[in-house]
Amino acid sequence: MSKKITLSLIVGLILTLLVSGIAFANEENPNSEHGGRGRLAYGEVVSVGDATFTLQNLKGEEVTFSVDADTKFRAQGEEAISFANVEIGKKVAVTANKDSVAKLVILLPDDFQPGERFSVRKRGEIATVDAEAGTFSLLTPNGEELTFTVDEDTHYKGQLTSLDEMQTGWNAGVAAKEQEDGTLLATFIIAGERQERPEIVKARGTVASVDAGAGTFTITTQDGESLTFTVDESTRYKGQLTSLDEMQTGWNAGVAAKEQEDGTLLALIVIAGDVEAGQFTKARGTITSVNARAGTFTLTTQDGQNMIFTVSEKTRYKGQLSSLDEMQTGWNAGVAAKEQEDGTLLAVLIIARERSAQHPTVQNPHTP
Repeated sequence: MSKKITLSLIVGLILTLLVSGIAFANEENPNSEHGGRGRLAYGEVVSVGDATFTLQNLKGEEVTFSVDADTKFRAQGEEAISFANVEIGKKVAVTANKDSVAKLVILLPDDFQPGERFSVRKRGEIATVDAEAGTFSLLTPNGEELTFTVDEDTHYKGQLTSLDEMQTGWNAGVAAKEQEDGTLLATFIIAGERQERPEIVKARGTVASVDAGAGTFTITTQDGESLTFTVDESTRYKGQLTSLDEMQTGWNAGVAAKEQEDGTLLALIVIAGDVEAGQFTKARGTITSVNARAGTFTLTTQDGQNMIFTVSEKTRYKGQLSSLDEMQTGWNAGVAAKEQEDGTLLAVLIIARERSAQHPTVQNPHTP
């Protein structure tokens, strides 16, 4: 992999976030979780832990990311790399989810300077195209019209592979570098015809019926309306279920769906849980002891109270851990738990990070 390919990757990452509102043909993603905000960061690695690393960004801020089995690593050259190659002093670009778990880490050349390579980043609508002259103009949302030039190093993505294919009226995002003569040289262009975003139907209520065999369920909303939804292999589940087979009547449910051409509602996201599970004990503080073998840990709250929690196979983890084995004393943590008949507190949701990270806030894990 050449340096140009590496640079195009990072430019592409930045533009993907920059123009995330653009819907391109064959690239529609109504299930995007950007409501939870994905993250992109660039900087120099200043510390490395067992499964974490911290980088200092261009603003001088330190940002910590964790890695897991799904994290991908790339670098200049063909050799395979891994987390072991992330070392102090290396420059990296990172895309991560809202819990700061890195999805892609790119090791960049030591001389990589993003401010010089794409100092201008704009999105808007293509106003004019002059392929023969190698120029096009972009009308931004605030009414500013900017003219860009292209050269043989310009990278294209979306519905075009060259300037000849660009059409007026298309949505576009551009990363460019200002030249000495004041012209804007496009480094990266992502463009495609304008498409209407699917209207998302959102509803909350109580599960009235479930037909797992037919792939449908019905909820009764708070105003008494009955709505039936279908599911498919792309439907995502949260709360107390991982498939429609586990849904039960009487549960609270929240649904985000897309209306199909035949008028049916295809559920994109389903969050459902037991009504009685709405009563949770919530606490946050510092982890003071962990017994992974016994499946317990102790949290010392801000007012000095020591609370002991147990975990089960249904406990969900967020932050810098995916199991109790990874939890460490001294970490900040937030816990939502349900009191059992024997008085023990069974953790339903645990969000934990090392102390340098922001203190986690825990919400009801089953409330849609």
